[in-house]
Amino acid sequence: MEESPMTIMPTKPLTAATETSFRESVDIMFNRAVALMDLSPGLEEKIRVCNATYTVRFGVRLRGGIHTFTGYRAVHSEHIEPVKGGIRYSMGVNQDEVEALAALMTYKCALVDAPFGGSKGGLRINPRDWEEHELEQITRRFAYELIKRDLINPSQNVPAPDMGTGEREMAWIADQYRRMNTTDINAAACVTGKPLNAGGIQGRVEATGRGVQYALREFFRHKEDAAAAKLSGGIDGKRIIVQGLGNVGYHAAKFLSTEDGAKIIAIIERDGALHSENGLDVDAVHAWIAKHGGVKGYADATYSADGPAMLEAECDILIPAALEAVIHMGNAARIKAPLIVEAANGPLTAGADAILRDKGTIIIPDMYANAGGVTVSYFEWVKNLGHIRFGRMQRRAEEARHTLLINELEQLSSDKGLGWTLSPGFKSEYLRGAGELELVRSGLDDTMRAAYQAMREVWHGRSDVTDLRTAAYLVSIGKVAASYRAKGLYPSQVARASARATCNSRQLCNRINRAEVRNSPAMIPATIRSGHAVWVNATAPAATMTATLPMASFRLHSQTERTLASPSLCRIRIRTLARLAPSANRPTTPMTSARGTPRIRTCHNVDPNTHRPIPKRLTPLTIATAARRANGIPSTARLSP
Repeated sequence: MEESPMTIMPTKPLTAATETSFRESVDIMFNRAVALMDLSPGLEEKIRVCNATYTVRFGVRLRGGIHTFTGYRAVHSEHIEPVKGGIRYSMGVNQDEVEALAALMTYKCALVDAPFGGSKGGLRINPRDWEEHELEQITRRFAYELIKRDLINPSQNVPAPDMGTGEREMAWIADQYRRMNTTDINAAACVTGKPLNAGGIQGRVEATGRGVQYALREFFRHKEDAAAAKLSGGIDGKRIIVQGLGNVGYHAAKFLSTEDGAKIIAIIERDGALHSENGLDVDAVHAWIAKHGGVKGYADATYSADGPAMLEAECDILIPAALEAVIHMGNAARIKAPLIVEAANGPLTAGADAILRDKGTIIIPDMYANAGGVTVSYFEWVKNLGHIRFGRMQRRAEEARHTLLINELEQLSSDKGLGWTLSPGFKSEYLRGAGELELVRSGLDDTMRAAYQAMREVWHGRSDVTDLRTAAYLVSIGKVAASYRAKGLYPSQVARASARATCNSRQLCNRINRAEVRNSPAMIPATIRSGHAVWVNATAPAATMTATLPMASFRLHSQTERTLASPSLCRIRIRTLARLAPSANRPTTPMTSARGTPRIRTCHNVDPNTHRPIPKRLTPLTIATAARRANGIPSTARLSP
C-alpha cells in the first residue's frame, strides 16, 4: 500500500475569536483520536480526507422563469460500498458542511457495524419557499443529476432523509431512479427512508429518536457510567431539556417521557422556548408547532423568547436535536447539564467540547447517539434487496409454538386442579409473534447496546481515553483502518513471483506510443538504463500487448497513463502522447470511433542520429519485443530485470 505524506493540520488556541467551523471541529476530534493510535501517516491521511465531492448547479423552470439551484454530494470513504448518507435541504448547505457530515457518516457506520462508507448530500434551498409540486420538480431534477453519475445507486450510493427532507422526498427520488433504470430489479434499494407503500420499513421514521432512547437506557444500565455524570438510578424521573422538536427531538422526547418516565421540562424551538417543571405534554406541543409554526402562544407552559438561553437551565440531561454548533465557546461554560446526548450532528463545537470535558460533563457523542437512523436504514436496504417483509416467514410459526405452550400449561392446570391463570395482558403479548416493527426495534436495540459496550470498553480500558467521544473515534477509525489493511487500496499490489498484465488491442484505444524506463537494475540493457525514451515500433502484427516482469503489478494512474511496477526497482511508465491533428510533421495518435473501436494507430521509429520520431503505422506489439528490438536483442531472448 502506497502512503502519501501526512497533511499536518495547523493548530491554534481555541478562543472565542477563533471558534472552529463544523468541519474544523470534526478534524480536531479526529486528530485527538488518531494521536492515540498507531497508524502510518499515509493511512491516517487516507481515512481523514474526503474522497470526492460533486457540486452541481441546475436550472428549473418555475413561476415563469428559470431558477438555478446548487447541490452537493460528498463521498468520504469507500472502504465499504455502497456509501450512505442523508440529503438535506437548507440555505446553509455548503461543501465544507457536507464533507464534514460525510466523515461523520463513515465513523458512525463503522461504529454500529453498518456495512456502508460515508456520504452526505445537500441542496441549497429553503423548502418553505416552494409549493409541494415545485419541490417535486426541484427534487426530481436534483436526483436526475446525481443518478446519471451513479451518486444514487443501490450498490454505490444510497441517500436517506436529513434536515428539511423526509419520506415524501425519498419517494420522489426512488421513483426518478426507477424511471431512469427501468430494468434494475433492486431499484427500491436506491434510497432509504421511503414511505411504507413505496418500499419503506416500519420504524424508520422514529428510528433516530428511538436510538437516542436506547442509547440512554444502555448508559444507565452501567451504574459507574451514570455516577461519572453525578447521576443515579435510571431514566425515570430525570429532568430533560430538548432543543429542537423535529423528527428526532419529538420521538426521543415522546419515548423517554411515555415509556421511561422522564420529565421533559423544556422544549426549545427557533422562535423561543417552553418551560414547565411539572413536565410538558410532548404530543400537545408537537401538535401546536405543526399548526402555528412555533411554540409561541402555547398555554400550558412558560414561554421565553430567548430560546438559546434555555440551554443553560438546570436539568439532568440536555438533548440538542436540531442544528450544528448550538453549544459553542460562548455558552459552554454556562451549561449546567451533567449529561449531554448529541441527538443532532455536531451540536457542540470542538472548543465547547473541550470546555465541557474539563468541567466533567459526560457527552454521549453524535456518531453514536443518533446512529438509529442509519441502522434502520440498513435494515430497509436489506429488506429492499431481499424483496420480502421482515417477519413474513416466521411470525405465524412463532405464534403457533407459543399457543401450543400456553394451551399445554392451561390443560395441566385444569387436569391437576392447580387453578393457574395467566393475566390477559401477558397472554396476548406472549402469543403475538414478532412482526416487522418488533424485529426492527429489536435489531436497533441490539445494535445500540453493542456499540456502546465497544466504546465503553475503550473508555474504561485505557488510561489515556477520558471521554466517550474519543473512545467512539478510536473504535470507528480502528475498524476503517482494519478494512483498508485487509483489502488494500485499489488496485492492490500483487506480491508474487511473476505477474502478467494483458490487454487486447480493442481495449487499447490509447495505444502505447512511448515507454520510459527509470531506476532500472543492471540487468536491463544499457541503452534502456540510460533513461532515454524508447519509441515502440512494429513490423509484425500481434493480437495482444503483454508485459511480464518479476514481482510486477498493474496500477491505473489515469485514463492516459499505465504503470508496470516491480518491487525490485524496475518501473516502466507507459504514456500516450497528446491527441494531435495529423500532419506531415506530427504523428497521429490513436483515434476511436463512437463505440471506442480504434480507427487509426500510428507510432514512431527513432532516427539514431537526431533522436527525432519517424512516423510509422502502429500495430499492437509486446513491450518485451519492443525493448528487444530497440536494443538489438534477438527475438528469442528473454528480457527480465
